[in-house]
Amino acid sequence: MTKNVNNVHAYGDITQAIWTSPLGTASPSTPTAAYPAGWSELGWVDDGGVTESQTYQETKVYGWQGASLLRVLRSQAEHSFKFNCLEETAAVLGLFRPGTTQTTTGATADVQTITITGSPTGGTFTLNNIGYGAASYTAVYNVTTTALAAALSAIIGGTVGVTGTAGTTYVVTFPASLGNLTVMTAVSGLTGGTTPTVAVVNTTPGVNGVTSWPVKPFVSRNLRQFGIDLVDGSVSRRFLAQSAEVTSAGDIVYKADALVVYQFNLDVYVDSSGNFFTELTNSPVVGSGLFT
Repeated sequence: MTKNVNNVHAYGDITQAIWTSPLGTASPSTPTAAYPAGWSELGWVDDGGVTESQTYQETKVYGWQGASLLRVLRSQAEHSFKFNCLEETAAVLGLFRPGTTQTTTGATADVQTITITGSPTGGTFTLNNIGYGAASYTAVYNVTTTALAAALSAIIGGTVGVTGTAGTTYVVTFPASLGNLTVMTAVSGLTGGTTPTVAVVNTTPGVNGVTSWPVKPFVSRNLRQFGIDLVDGSVSRRFLAQSAEVTSAGDIVYKADALVVYQFNLDVYVDSSGNFFTELTNSPVVGSGLFT
């Protein structure tokens, strides 16, 4: 077989992510589609990345007449992933402290207004610095308020409200629990009209509230859906597990010269079709059907 360096992958891209959602939440159908509302990203993962492993029990059968191995019977299969999260977000702490309920008081919503001038007739505009992350979103010049709200909600993992007039003004109200946010920036790719521009201002700065989070004994389950995205240039891989559970692994150490790391084991359970998970990829080699 001809060797192909393009089949050697190093998965390391800012768009890579681990996502989670409640059971039954709609899942993306392609390896690059945006996650629907209800999914939350776990943020930065340490440079150890994600480790995938599978285990099973083996019973080896030998012949009575000699020591030759005749069969290997495999049973009790398991499939799991390991990763370490670096961000202290509600999504991460919710997995680390299952069954707990946080309460935030005194927080107010951050409101930001997107204004488009020049009456564009085409093109797009890109919003950067969405929420607390480095996420971006590119919208058509006259994106509806409903579509923009859905896209921003999917990015931050919470409900974002958007009002206004499509193609002119969008008033974006973030969840109050997020408190004060960095103002989004906008890059214009608008066309037509009269020198169209787009800008974002902080209409009402949010206020950070006080969150109390009573930590219960580890008795609750983390049975949820999970998605793991890997990217190497133009090749994307996405693992979607419909039924999985996270458990914390290891101590959490708070030091002046070290990052706080939340270690997780993700155990994947079989779904209604008997599969551990579904892997989606746009790799031409995987799609060649070599082993089918």
